Amino acid sequence: MKISYAAFLSVASLFTFTACAGTPPPAAAPETTTSEHMHGHAHAHAGVAPALHDFHEVMSPVWHTPEGSARAEKACMNAKSLREKASGAADAELVAAAAALELACAKEGRPDVEAKLAVLHNRFHVLSDKREEKREEKRDEKHEH
Repeated sequence: MKISYAAFLSVASLFTFTACAGTPPPAAAPETTTSEHMHGHAHAHAGVAPALHDFHEVMSPVWHTPEGSARAEKACMNAKSLREKASGAADAELVAAAAALELACAKEGRPDVEAKLAVLHNRFHVLSDKREEKREEKRDEKHEH
């Protein structure tokens, strides 16, 4: 079955939004709910290249911290590691986004950290979605023959 790239992106965006923006966990068991969410999120990225997986292992706990000063602090504490992991992924845009996050962390008051973190997160998803699309194409080719 072949689908258009636009349709694929629409479905992928819906799944990403659903996985990343789920409802808040109930107050009675936040650790279990968060753990289950992270486990499900990890499965959504299970097929990425090893270097992207390593990047995701650092990025995910930062990104899934509620937006605000705690997340900005966590992002800045992990900025160097994110840049190093991005370098391993060998994607110039991912590396540039990680470097921009590091620079934002160095600025007084850190006003741009959330924006730079969002760019970095989005670039990761572009790369992981491309890899998923290639895997789908190969699987479809095998089924056609």
